[in-house]
Amino acid sequence: MGEIPFNFERRWLTVWLKNHAGNQLVPKGAFEEVLATCSQVRLADQIEPLTEV
Repeated sequence: MGEIPFNFERRWLTVWLKNHAGNQLVPKGAFEEVLATCSQVRLADQIEPLTEV
């Protein structure tokens, strides 16, 4: 549906998708930058807090 273009400060781009699950924002870019903004992780069908482990 849309895109937030790559930015050298953020070091990623974001794509906005609409599918069977609804609206989703999908980041693509430098792993360490994307991970630094995450607070949760999906494991199987569960959403868990993201920890150092």
